[in-house]
Amino acid sequence: MLAGVSLFLEHEKRNALVQKESARTRWAEAQLEGARAAASQRSLLEARAKLRGSLETRDTPLARALWRRLDQDAQIWRKPFADSVTEVAFSPDGLSLAAACLDGTTYLLDARTMALRATFKDPHDQVFALAFSPSGRWLASGTRDGWLRLFSLESGALESNRRAHETTIWALAFSPDGRSLASAADDATLRTFRVPALDPERTLRGHGAGVYDLAYTPDGKRLVTGSFDASVRVWDAQAGGAGRAIGHHASRIYDVAVSPDGRTVASAGMDGAIHLSDLASGATLAVLRGHLSRVLGLAFSPDGRLLASGGADQTIRLWRREGRGAREEKVLIGHSDWVRFVAFSPDGKLLASASPDKSVQLWDAAAGGAQRPPTGHGDRVLAVAFHPDGSALATGGADRMVRFWEAASGREQSALSGHSDWVRAVAFSPDGKRLASAGSDQGIRLWDLESASEREVLLGHRQRIYGLAFSPDGKRLASASGDGKVGLWDLSSGGRPLLLEGHRSSVKDVGFSPDGGLLASASEDGTLRLWELRAQGVRPLRVLEAHAGGAASVAFSADGKRLISGGQDHAVRLLELATGAARELGRHRGRVYSVALSPDGRHAASAGALGETRLWDLGGEVPRARELVGHRSEVNAVRFSPKGELLASVGSDGTVRLWRVSDGEPHWRAPALLAAASGAPWLLTHRGWLGEGTPPPASARWVAAIARAREVSAAGARLCLRTPDGRLAIWDRERDLKLFEEAVPALSAVAASPAGCFALAGSTLRFYRSTGSFRDLDAAVSSLSRSDPLVLATTASRVLAFSAEGAPAGSYPGSREASAALLVDGALVLGHTDGRIEVSQVGGAVRRPPVVFRDAPSSPVLRLRRGPASTLLVGHQNGYLALRHLGDGSRLDEAWLHGPVVHLELAGTLAVAASELGDRLQLDLSALTAEPCALLRTIWERVPVIWEGGQPVVRSPPRDHPCAR
Repeated sequence: MLAGVSLFLEHEKRNALVQKESARTRWAEAQLEGARAAASQRSLLEARAKLRGSLETRDTPLARALWRRLDQDAQIWRKPFADSVTEVAFSPDGLSLAAACLDGTTYLLDARTMALRATFKDPHDQVFALAFSPSGRWLASGTRDGWLRLFSLESGALESNRRAHETTIWALAFSPDGRSLASAADDATLRTFRVPALDPERTLRGHGAGVYDLAYTPDGKRLVTGSFDASVRVWDAQAGGAGRAIGHHASRIYDVAVSPDGRTVASAGMDGAIHLSDLASGATLAVLRGHLSRVLGLAFSPDGRLLASGGADQTIRLWRREGRGAREEKVLIGHSDWVRFVAFSPDGKLLASASPDKSVQLWDAAAGGAQRPPTGHGDRVLAVAFHPDGSALATGGADRMVRFWEAASGREQSALSGHSDWVRAVAFSPDGKRLASAGSDQGIRLWDLESASEREVLLGHRQRIYGLAFSPDGKRLASASGDGKVGLWDLSSGGRPLLLEGHRSSVKDVGFSPDGGLLASASEDGTLRLWELRAQGVRPLRVLEAHAGGAASVAFSADGKRLISGGQDHAVRLLELATGAARELGRHRGRVYSVALSPDGRHAASAGALGETRLWDLGGEVPRARELVGHRSEVNAVRFSPKGELLASVGSDGTVRLWRVSDGEPHWRAPALLAAASGAPWLLTHRGWLGEGTPPPASARWVAAIARAREVSAAGARLCLRTPDGRLAIWDRERDLKLFEEAVPALSAVAASPAGCFALAGSTLRFYRSTGSFRDLDAAVSSLSRSDPLVLATTASRVLAFSAEGAPAGSYPGSREASAALLVDGALVLGHTDGRIEVSQVGGAVRRPPVVFRDAPSSPVLRLRRGPASTLLVGHQNGYLALRHLGDGSRLDEAWLHGPVVHLELAGTLAVAASELGDRLQLDLSALTAEPCALLRTIWERVPVIWEGGQPVVRSPPRDHPCAR
């Protein structure tokens, strides 16, 4: 009987342990789901705190993947307020943050939990300046009406109060010894006061306009100020005087900062440039450019190695000091309005920022950066325009955004939101200071590009707007609308537009003549109309029957003598205005949506349905067209750069592309991703090699060869190249020797192996040896994939595997829609043209049905690579990159690149993905394989809080946890 009781108790004990473990698992899963939900809402402190709790209890691949993403995200938390935040400052111990708001309230926050510690209220004034005393005993504030106040942080009481200036106090700074407090104000003066009584010490004059910022040198002997008079001055803090001007700014100064060693002054302002100046000599050491408009905040890290800047372009940029200058290291994105102030914590690990978007944000200065926002439109792109200086271009799309791109690099610089529907037209003013955008929401938005803000919305059309054009003098704006009217807006006087009637259907495009005397419009009624613009009014001049079925686009030549047009009849026509004679340049296979003429008149461009983009050479008697191959869907707009060297095109495939007019080749491109001796692979782009360490030798002939190639595949020292003219080239990069080159008809893809090259010619798969000899392997192949050490070829019904020597190595059931394949752990992974991913068992006695991954975009899968810890990396044609678990297909992480993902490689736990347009993303996946206790110790160091009772609570690691011992 005792034995029976003992067995019963043992059974109950096991049941209790099972139930306890089940409860722990459910709690860990609930915490993980809460962390994922918080991360999706950018509530990052909550996400990290809940994820810490989950991983303390249960280690899962999904939790590790989420930690990988959160660990790389620089933003720690975002604290919203009821009003604009005007200033932010760290306490000397780094545990508190002070934030001043326009409602007159200063909030003291716990830097670890965001918890409110105290408030300092000024109901009758607005606070624009804050400063902590070095001892942490006092908090000083300066107001709009010139009042200077000193609060005790121990009691919260107002210690001293003085009217220091008659105008707004813009900045405050305590001397390093804490005995003096300096104030800078709109009255062009700098004043110092004795602490704590705030007795006046001295007034310094010399600036010719308001003083917007000031800083003490570390030794306290000098003060540095920046003013709206465009000067930076250095003052003797004791003797005063007029101050010594340093640096060479051309516009008003918003912020200054002194390096911790007291040798360098950083200053910035309206022109968007950051000047580094030698404090002793006043000489300019370097000028840093990166912000798109005015820079409002600067701060050196305590060790002087980093400089943080905040700007009107809504970004924070971190600059790494190098010699006399600095290089941009990362861009932090999170604010939705100007970043007015930035401040480092005393240990330099954290960075605080404040903005009129009514928030304070805290950042990890050492993390990889803010969560990478989707690059590009992610949906069809409908409009494009070059900036007048050719340095940038703007695009509008179905995502309701206007995006700006750097022409040289292809990087997305910034984006403007405000439209409620598709953006179908964009146009820069001739001086480049304004942008007009319009679309399906029927309003025209005018943007001030210096402040990156919307200045005006023009209303008058009753249907969507398809086209916009500024007059050459910038005083007028023309619009083309689906209501059949041409709008003419006087931008100097405002008011309602002059609506020009005459077209019988939607107006699709408008354009001014170079002298501004004529306006052309293109309509779905098939006509082009010319309107004469006079001082006393506008009169219809001519009606030209142009395109059967409808005219879609029209543009003047640079000399104003010709018009180019395209339309629904697939034709591109050139019209001589003097004679009325028209000639057809040629016809597309589908409808023509957009046309353009180069500034020198030697080239034309046309684009439209079926992914067609054509570049026309008008130099000879017969126009010659070159097909620009790249877009995978209809092309909606084309524009030449101001100098005519480049052509921009945008399409429904979501891409923005830039082409060289000289040879028709892509300007933004990335033909090769090559393994490095150590670390991440090197990517060759139009910007050169992107990677770390020593890049491939520029003197190598194979480097020059791949720079010209359309496609490059590498296997060890072997390189297989597909050239622009359809030739196959085989190189040995160790010997810098071209082994073979030959024209291959209909060559569309290559794959390298150590023994040679696989080449897809039409639907025929061939294997080429380095000597040039080849043999045909199959005649019905649709795509090639690497699955090291094999190469996989997909047909309508099979997946064929080949060894490095081109010998058959297996055959597996396939699919007609398969676009990528991978063999891994006895399973075949197939990616399809509709975005589906299937995993099928290819070995074993028991057959299991394929596992179909969910939540895949309906975009062809182009690349598959095995990741660490049973994961799969998937790259799609629309730029979507996913990290998935191989077992169940669950999505562990995701990102977007601009352009099709054509490069995907893994070096250890470091994954590199790149698009064919040169957008690159590097993923550190080491968190997926880290030793459990090492991972938890990192989390405990980075995340000092848990989530309890709906809020963060500071908590040490659990003492009974095995990893805490």
